[in-house]
Amino acid sequence: MRSRLSRIFTLALMLIMLVMSMNLTASASSYNYNASSSNVFTLVNMSGNPISEIYLRPSYNTALGQCRITNWIYNGNSATIRFTNAEMRLSVDWSMRICYTKGGRHYYSEWDNIYPSELVSAGTILLTSNEYGGMTLDYDGINPEQSGTFTLLNMTGDPITEIYFYPINNSNWGKLRNTSWVRNGAEVNVRFTANELALNTTWCMRLGFSGGRYSFVYWEDVPINAFVDSGFVTIYIDGGTYMYEIY
Repeated sequence: MRSRLSRIFTLALMLIMLVMSMNLTASASSYNYNASSSNVFTLVNMSGNPISEIYLRPSYNTALGQCRITNWIYNGNSATIRFTNAEMRLSVDWSMRICYTKGGRHYYSEWDNIYPSELVSAGTILLTSNEYGGMTLDYDGINPEQSGTFTLLNMTGDPITEIYFYPINNSNWGKLRNTSWVRNGAEVNVRFTANELALNTTWCMRLGFSGGRYSFVYWEDVPINAFVDSGFVTIYIDGGTYMYEIY
């Protein structure tokens, strides 16, 4: 009889331990610190300067915390930034700090009153340069669709050595758009990324020429989207003035 009661007691104890183990497992899985796919946003760098560090932290924290990127974000590129589930649950305002390089020196831009839910809801955050030499965050949630190209025809009589297109507030000219000289009468395909075409700003075009000496010609208010929509632009000289024409 005692042996039978002992077996019953042992079985009951095993059942109790099993139920407790299931409850502990359920509790642990319900508080998952790993970021889900809905806890991310894309930061697009269109500032003209490479970004080396990004920090996001609750405003009450004095320490910057862990850098949110592992590689530099060069102009025209983007990175995915993640929040953990625990971070998303914090109902406090955050601060965002970005380190970028300009002219060989490091600079910082910082914003307060940042909320992870707003960043995630926007999906895409655009970082641009402003007229004060700093940076601006665009919360409009720009979601570019596709890239575009156009053909640039050189009819100036001189070879084009360099081609640059960049937003007017950028402190540098950005990447070189051609890989070789464009001789007189020759053409070159110029490509714009989807992020560039989605950027609501004024663009500049700067061309380098070699006509016995190197010189640059500069235009503002260049209609980039019109260039892409047309697909064909000619550079020529009229009365000693460099011009462009969209076909």
